[in-house]
Amino acid sequence: MEKRSGKLITKPKDQMGFPLSAKIVFLINVIFTIAAFILFPTRLGDELPLWVFLLIPMFLLPLYLGWSGFWLYVGYLIVVYVAAHLSGILGVEFHTFLEMFSLTSGAFTYLLYLEKYRQNYLYFFKTVAQSPNVVIIFDEKGNIIYLNKKAMEVIGPEAEKYLNENLNNLSHAVLRRLEVVRKALATGSPIMNETINIKLNGKKYSFLVDVQFYDFPGKGRELFLIARDITRMIELEEKLKATIAELEGMVVKDPLTKLYNYSYLMEQLEVSLKFAEKYGNKIALILLDLDEFGRYNDAFGIKAGDELLCVIAEKLKEIKPHRSFLARLGGDEFAFLIPDYNNIEEAFSFAEKVQKFLSEIDFPGREVFPKGVVAASLGIAFYPENGKTAEELMNKARDALYQAKQFGKNITRSYFSVLEELSRKSGVVNEEIIVSLKTIISIINSRDKYTYGHTERVAEYAEALALELGLPAEKVEEIKLGAFFHDVGKIEIPGEVLRKKTPLTGEEWELLKQHPVFGVELIQPLKIYDKYLPYILYHHERYDGKGYPYGLKGEEIPLGVRILTLADSFDAMTTDRPYKKGKTLDEAIEELQRCAGTQFDPELTKVFIKYLKRERLLGDHARQTG
Repeated sequence: MEKRSGKLITKPKDQMGFPLSAKIVFLINVIFTIAAFILFPTRLGDELPLWVFLLIPMFLLPLYLGWSGFWLYVGYLIVVYVAAHLSGILGVEFHTFLEMFSLTSGAFTYLLYLEKYRQNYLYFFKTVAQSPNVVIIFDEKGNIIYLNKKAMEVIGPEAEKYLNENLNNLSHAVLRRLEVVRKALATGSPIMNETINIKLNGKKYSFLVDVQFYDFPGKGRELFLIARDITRMIELEEKLKATIAELEGMVVKDPLTKLYNYSYLMEQLEVSLKFAEKYGNKIALILLDLDEFGRYNDAFGIKAGDELLCVIAEKLKEIKPHRSFLARLGGDEFAFLIPDYNNIEEAFSFAEKVQKFLSEIDFPGREVFPKGVVAASLGIAFYPENGKTAEELMNKARDALYQAKQFGKNITRSYFSVLEELSRKSGVVNEEIIVSLKTIISIINSRDKYTYGHTERVAEYAEALALELGLPAEKVEEIKLGAFFHDVGKIEIPGEVLRKKTPLTGEEWELLKQHPVFGVELIQPLKIYDKYLPYILYHHERYDGKGYPYGLKGEEIPLGVRILTLADSFDAMTTDRPYKKGKTLDEAIEELQRCAGTQFDPELTKVFIKYLKRERLLGDHARQTG
């Protein structure tokens, strides 16, 4: 591309090229020289060296002026030939004229070149002087020959003393900042986009530095250091990173306690499960629910309750096992995810350690808690024993926690499934029945959130009471399976009725009371389930004959069904519903005693209460010895 007036040629490779106008001039010179030899051989013979000398300065015109120089050259040729013609008429020797004209035109061309160079040079440095970037120019020996205005501002009052100083004479601190220049001079290669951090006049700066070489006619090679101040950009980037980190923290952290939240815990559980599946490791998921924490909020307010939750969170972090995850699931519920635990006993040992640690926390107002200490119930689920997916393990841990809350609180329970236990006994229990039960329970659970875990808990209580009575193993198994089948008729009840969060209307209640009949209608055609029909049809009959659907009384109700009724009612009493809170164990026992002889078989009720009290005593004993 042709360089025009007002633009500085800064790159050596540009100076080595010739614009099109200069090439045309050169071609014309050759043509005219050949023509001159042909037309004026005698006259030009002696003047050829002068002719060529004359052409050289004229050749510079288009080189530095572009097409305007070309037209000057053409005009010059016309003047020369006219002058040559006139010189013959006037009797002036042609070579004398050529000498005179070549000297004047050469001087004129050279002065023109210098003026253009000076204008370009001044234009360049005027631009550099006002540049918002730091510009420092060195000669090829490493001497500082120029500092622009920005460089003066950054360096400060002592900047002028650096002018004309060689790199090697600068202080070590300054030399360290100019290490890129030393490197460029040593290698002869430019350096681009290098970030340097320096401290000047007590302020920290960050610069993006380029070091480039330029060749200037008559001045030799010079080295330019151009540094763009990116201090503000770096500060903004750091603020942006901090903001992003904070936002990311908000996504995975609980805003109150700064522990991980439920979503992040489930993500880590998924990752841990994949790792455990690949390497055969085990996982313990421990859920922790603070007992009676609502009392503290009621007594001192939610703000004080939040402050205590933060204290408890910090304490739990202190005893968190190495490489485990601690999360707040919401409210007063926390969770520990412990990958690669060694055995079940180790998980229970850690749970007891947590309970002991919480009981030793000192804080204002602790007297509002029972026994004046923070107590917690814990539920544990294990991989692979209790589940293979994150959702399965979480549900099983919640079931275990629920059982712990039911039996006196401040105890630890691991997940236990009566149905899974029956599955392991598939040689004793018909496998077809087990498969059917799993299908039925999954359908009911999907339609009624309340019944999730209810069926298994009822089966566990019914089995416990049957064992307390010393019934034969075959009868115990029948009662357990009957407990699993007892709510099968709910499949026929509309989901909006099952999931209703307010008390049922009279019409809705009458519909729900039909689920025992609906259940028998579903199961009766399958003869393999005949012995479980009474558990489906009669589990809402009462000992005083005021139950439904048939009003059976006393021992008209089969023994297994009377056992099931106690177990079913006890779980209903102690389970939280959308419109009412579940009873405590003591409250449930009082209710059982009050209804003995009316709703429940009085003798069976005595045995069941004895079992429940013994279970709570065992839990208390475990806490005391732990």
